[in-house]
Amino acid sequence: TNTIRLMLVLLNSIILDRPFLILIKERSQVIISIFPSISARSTFLAFVLSNIVTFLLTMNFSVVTAEQSTEISFYSGVFDTIDKEGDDKATLFGIEHRNNDLFRNSILGKFAPITGGFVTDNSSIYLYTGVEAIYDLGPLSFKPSFTPGFYEAGDGKDLGSALEFKSEIRIDLNIFENTKFGYAYSHVSNNDWGDINPGIDNQSITFSRNF
Repeated sequence: TNTIRLMLVLLNSIILDRPFLILIKERSQVIISIFPSISARSTFLAFVLSNIVTFLLTMNFSVVTAEQSTEISFYSGVFDTIDKEGDDKATLFGIEHRNNDLFRNSILGKFAPITGGFVTDNSSIYLYTGVEAIYDLGPLSFKPSFTPGFYEAGDGKDLGSALEFKSEIRIDLNIFENTKFGYAYSHVSNNDWGDINPGIDNQSITFSRNF
C-alpha cells in the first residue's frame, strides 16, 4: 500500500545508511511517484514530514529523563477508509504534540492536552486540539481522545462545516522507554451543525518519541 511504501522510504536512512542529502532527493521523487496527482502543497508537507521522521529515527535512543517532557507523534494512513464509492478515499500525513508535564490524574484516569493536524493527498487539512486519556497496561497504552478542530476540504471530501470534531482510539506499543509505535482509528464529523454531515473514518500507523 502507499502507506507501507512511504514508511519503508522513511526507514531507509537507518537500514541502508544512505547520505542524508541523497535521501532527500530520492524521497521527493518517491512521494511524487506514489501520488502522481498530489498537489504542490501536499507534496511539500509530505516531504517535510518524511525528512523530520528520518532525522528523529537517526538520533541515538536514550532513557527518558525529567527534561524529556515533550512527545511528538507522526502518523500516516487512510482518510475516509470506509468510503463506499472510493472517490473520497485518500492518504493522510499528520503530526501531534503532547506535553507530559501537563498530565493530570483523575478518578477516570490520566488526561493530557493534545494538539495536531493532518493533510491528505487531496489537499484536505484538519487542525485540532483537545484532550486525551491514557490507560497503561504493561507495554501497551490505550489512548481515547476528543479533539475539535478546523477543516478545509481542498480538493477532497466536503464535510459540511469548517468546525469538525474528531474522536479517536489509539493503541501504542512501547518499544523503548522513549519510543512508541501504534495504530489509531478515528471518526470526524460536525454533530449535524453543518449544511451536511457525511462524516469520515480514518486509520493510521503512528510513530512517537519523547524529547
